[in-house]
Amino acid sequence: MHTTLSQKHAWLHLAILAAVALGIGAYLIATTVTIASDGVFYIRLARDMGTDPHGVAQRYPIGYPALLWAAHEAAGLFAQNDSPEAWARSSQVVTLLCRVAALVFVYLLGRSLVGARRSFLAVLVLVLLPHPARYGVDVLREWSFLMLLSLGVWLLVKAVRARTWRLFGCVGLVSGVGYLVRPMSGQLVIYGLVALMAAWLARECRARLSLIGAGLFLIFGFALPVAPYLAWAGMAVPHQFRPTLLDSAPIIATVGNRSASHEPLRFDVRIDESLKIAIDAFDPDGDPLAFSVVAIPAGTRPVYRLRSAEFRADFWTISENEKGRLITSRSRAWDYQGIDYYAYSQRVANGLVPVFRFWSPDLHRHFYAVSRDVGSIVSSERWRSEGAALYAWAGASAPAGAVPIHRFRGQGGFRFWSLSGDAAGVERLAGGAVEAEGPVWHVHQAASAPVGLTVEEGVVRWRPTSDQQGEYHLNVVVTDGKLESCQLLSIHVREGGPAAETDKKRAPAERLPGESVAIKPVDDNTPTPGPPKVERPVGSLLGAIHAVLDGLASNLMGFFLLPLCAGLAYRLRHEADWQERMLMIAVVAVNLTLMLGRFLWVEPTSARRYSVGLIVLCIAYVPVGLERIAHWLRVAADRVFGDRGRAEQGERVWFYSLLIIGMVICLPKLHRPLHGDKAGCRDVAAWLRTHTQADAVIAVPDVRISFYGDRAGRVYRNLADPRTVDYVVVQAHGDEFDHHPEGWERRYSCWISEARGTRWIVYETR
Repeated sequence: MHTTLSQKHAWLHLAILAAVALGIGAYLIATTVTIASDGVFYIRLARDMGTDPHGVAQRYPIGYPALLWAAHEAAGLFAQNDSPEAWARSSQVVTLLCRVAALVFVYLLGRSLVGARRSFLAVLVLVLLPHPARYGVDVLREWSFLMLLSLGVWLLVKAVRARTWRLFGCVGLVSGVGYLVRPMSGQLVIYGLVALMAAWLARECRARLSLIGAGLFLIFGFALPVAPYLAWAGMAVPHQFRPTLLDSAPIIATVGNRSASHEPLRFDVRIDESLKIAIDAFDPDGDPLAFSVVAIPAGTRPVYRLRSAEFRADFWTISENEKGRLITSRSRAWDYQGIDYYAYSQRVANGLVPVFRFWSPDLHRHFYAVSRDVGSIVSSERWRSEGAALYAWAGASAPAGAVPIHRFRGQGGFRFWSLSGDAAGVERLAGGAVEAEGPVWHVHQAASAPVGLTVEEGVVRWRPTSDQQGEYHLNVVVTDGKLESCQLLSIHVREGGPAAETDKKRAPAERLPGESVAIKPVDDNTPTPGPPKVERPVGSLLGAIHAVLDGLASNLMGFFLLPLCAGLAYRLRHEADWQERMLMIAVVAVNLTLMLGRFLWVEPTSARRYSVGLIVLCIAYVPVGLERIAHWLRVAADRVFGDRGRAEQGERVWFYSLLIIGMVICLPKLHRPLHGDKAGCRDVAAWLRTHTQADAVIAVPDVRISFYGDRAGRVYRNLADPRTVDYVVVQAHGDEFDHHPEGWERRYSCWISEARGTRWIVYETR
């Protein structure tokens, strides 16, 4: 009878908790303004699951993206909708269901540790905590991870207390599945091994063989899903600790007061006047930048060379965008070598011939040929034409100063090209002897900048003299030591005296770095400008401890932090058996170590999200702590007002008063819409979705703008690259509303915060 009644109470408790959690979750989903920016990242991974699951697994743990993909596919059975809103809603719903399932396991865990009543009240507090509740409807993997973690700990407690050692295999299996969501789920294996070690020390020798078997079950269960996954995806190291393979090229935002462009920027200066052109550039990786200027022939552009050690081949392109795509998407195969020479993007003079480029999917190589060689290449079925890659001079028509490109034939008939004509250098690339076939076309090399022209600290300075009148064509090169970006300039040096009328219409070039009009994020919620690579000092341990405590207090609304600590300490000292004491000490130690380690070696940011796991596993001790505090308050009241002989009733009043006060504190934040301060993002996104073409590329400081706008987005931290996008969304404050580079057209604006005077502004760049 007692067991049946206990089960009825358990079902009633679970029904109440699930109903409250679902009600709060439904309200938060219905009032959501935007999902978290991390949620956009997870949804994009989920979208890729349908076409490239292996690529997703190589970049990130596949568990949560796979869950979002499955939820979207399930939602598609009822309504065919692939909009950003549909993805966000289906992802929020499945995350909420994971939260409800986790609450069930947390209740069962607490029930086995501290009893049904305490566990029910503890989980009710957890349901009402604002930040964990909001994580449970945002598109974040916290609660899918916590669902498996709480299930594993509950199974572990059952296995240890019932001495059902085969149940350790289930614990290992849950840990392995959780590893696919978040590698931190591997902590379940640590808890299992600690439990077995404690049992080994506490039990007789004849039982130790069973403990060894339980350990083998634990490890085998963990390896069952993890080993095939690692063999398939090859992601044994968590993504946070994997070395960064991608180096980003510097971004040139403005030159003078003008937007960076693929076309040369024209400036005018008179003889004996000072020309100052500020180059506003930024490196996304925080690397220091170096600036240089070279003189080039009129109409030429830099030709970039990339080399593949894997294919033993060089690749040339005159296109900035093509160079950028290879650097970002094919960095494993192609290594950037720099500017090789200068050529033409179109036929601007007699004597120029197209250099055609061909690609062989079978050989994974390119072939370059001028007009007279095209016939022999096109007839081959192995080669596919990619059109004219650039224009260069034919041998007979090459002007003075042009240099030849030599072609060599290697083993297997493979061709190689070299500017120097050095056969030894080509042989190192070819991996064997090569045969010279002679020059095939002619190109230009850069020359020194005009006398007196310098570039220091990102500012081009020049005072032309009387013998320097004329047109000068320059290339500004900004490099981070490995990659580089370029901006072509055309400077017209005029005679002294009054400026021509056309000069007055041009914006002046004299603008120093402090006066730059480059648009930068100003809102407090966006990334800080140009962060250097962080070198964390030893003293940051104090900062890590502060961040962990702050995260715990924030999630517990401050009010419940003392009850949790007091309840945990009292329970482990006076009430817990050895299994509970051993397990909870391990839980606290492991989670604190993970949070401190993350702050010190991964990312020195708030630990609020990452402290939820510790809170969930220890939440059962909040009622215990409230009981102790109620006892202390009752004793203090008795000392002040005298012992009235109603100690038990007095403690109950204090207990429920404290519990209700804590719950009331939680309600105001629960009422707030999710990311309600991001309404401006939705306004900008709606405008972009309505007023821009579907293939438009948008530079955004907040990825949610391009996500809800259903447009391709490029997130920038400090400066946007106007040459790779069609629109730039910026944040402006006060008098910056109408302050933008020449060449940008303001198209739309809305408030971010009217109280702070900040706006979103959309500029069209081309």
